[in-house]
Amino acid sequence: MSGYASQSASEHDERPGRGVPMTTFRHDASAEAPRGGPRGPHRGAPLADRDVADLRRWVAGPVLLPDDPGFAAEFAGYNSARVERPALAVGATGTVDVAVALAFARDRGLTVAVANTGHGRARSADGALLLNVSRMTDLTVDPAARVVRVGAGVPARRVAEAAAEHGLAAPVGSSGQVGLVGYALGGGLPVLGRTLGWAAERVRALELVTPDARTLRVTAESDPELFWAVRGGRDNFGVVTELELELVPLRTFFGGGLHFAAETEERLAELLGAYAAWTGGLPRQMHSSLAVVPFPDVPQLPPPLRGRRVAHLRVAWTGAPAEGEALLAGWRERGPLAVSWGELPATAVRTLHQEPDDPAPFTQDSALLDRVDDAVVRAFAEAAGPGAGRAHVVEVRHLGGALAQPAGRPFPGVRRSASHLLSAVSILLGPDGTPEATGAVRGRLFDAVAGRSLGRLGNFTGGGEDMSAAVAADAYEPAELARLRAVKARLDPGNAFRHNANIEPAGPLEGDTGDRPSPAGSVRGASGTMGR
Repeated sequence: MSGYASQSASEHDERPGRGVPMTTFRHDASAEAPRGGPRGPHRGAPLADRDVADLRRWVAGPVLLPDDPGFAAEFAGYNSARVERPALAVGATGTVDVAVALAFARDRGLTVAVANTGHGRARSADGALLLNVSRMTDLTVDPAARVVRVGAGVPARRVAEAAAEHGLAAPVGSSGQVGLVGYALGGGLPVLGRTLGWAAERVRALELVTPDARTLRVTAESDPELFWAVRGGRDNFGVVTELELELVPLRTFFGGGLHFAAETEERLAELLGAYAAWTGGLPRQMHSSLAVVPFPDVPQLPPPLRGRRVAHLRVAWTGAPAEGEALLAGWRERGPLAVSWGELPATAVRTLHQEPDDPAPFTQDSALLDRVDDAVVRAFAEAAGPGAGRAHVVEVRHLGGALAQPAGRPFPGVRRSASHLLSAVSILLGPDGTPEATGAVRGRLFDAVAGRSLGRLGNFTGGGEDMSAAVAADAYEPAELARLRAVKARLDPGNAFRHNANIEPAGPLEGDTGDRPSPAGSVRGASGTMGR
């Protein structure tokens, strides 16, 4: 692994199974969890102190029960609307901790929930073993190969910054706080997606701890169906503890934003109509979105934006500067309240959308649209307008370009023919932010665009409310869902990983659900008491 610039956040640990770099992806007996312990009690029995004490002996991170100090903080996340009641919380420090925890959950008959930043939780973790991977922050860059290896807890911001040190860019999205691994396993829509394609297409390999506590290196060659399923099926098949992601040479781009007053539905309809027409003829080097934000009246904001409902056009251009400037000329003539535009470092893509860093209670929904027609324009203007209150941020992102091309490494959960992504985030605060009021606004919006919708995008769906099986399934084509359910039946027939955008395992008559031997050389450890 020479040539890698390491940014390991882990201390060397002399305990059995520790001190093995998580980035090696090779069979190494020293990385196996110790045989013979800890075992959970019989299925259905309550957790006993001795069981947790034994688990604590083998896990380097914290193992916490509901009455322990720090229990709630262990899984507090970005979305403060979530109220979790797991049976216990385990803070994993590496792959060995994950395998030990999953073996314990298997022997105990516990379901498993995975947590990191808390952006994408889809279902409550009530009664589960909640596994927090945020401490798994090893990161290495191989600048010659243009590859980064990322631990399960690494935020996208760190990946972008590490890549930039070598003149490279990662296919990160609009938030630097989200975990890169979870983002990529949901498809991963980059800000520069029309040039770079989906993040999941750039995943070369991943390390997966299965529900029965085996550790696998998964590639397109070792297990094509599992590799396809995990990059889009998220945490339905186990815990991805690390992945390899391709980087691209990019140091700077041109970008910024234009803010427009948008206090009436008529003005909103005018702006979205203009945006739809403008995006219809753009080169793939132009990336953009239009979001309506009801800004609060606070001194931290520039005076032109305080307390106003504003349409924010976000733009990023990877072509020649003069050509990008010419493409924006028409928008400058529409009387923006504020304009920012210039050459930016590649790391700045995650700041263009100006997404807040502070936790908040929210829920969201999405629709991949085949086009933006008059019905979409009207529905957008109503949902984002003054009649809907001030609890919603409604956005349309331009897709196409590389996002529409057939993938060299295909994966499920995106509709490549979609021209735009419509999303609505509802902040569950204040008189306009009750679940009933916000649900009604989102319901009217997505009902009105149903004729143009090709399905949901998983990373833009969910939040404060538990996601139903039907909503989770709407992220996939029927044929994709059937394949995913077959893989789920092979890896997790008991659906232990169900506290998520859940894919239910196929029944015995719905496809190949039998056990398959793992490809030679892909398993680190064997399934036994501890499975490692």
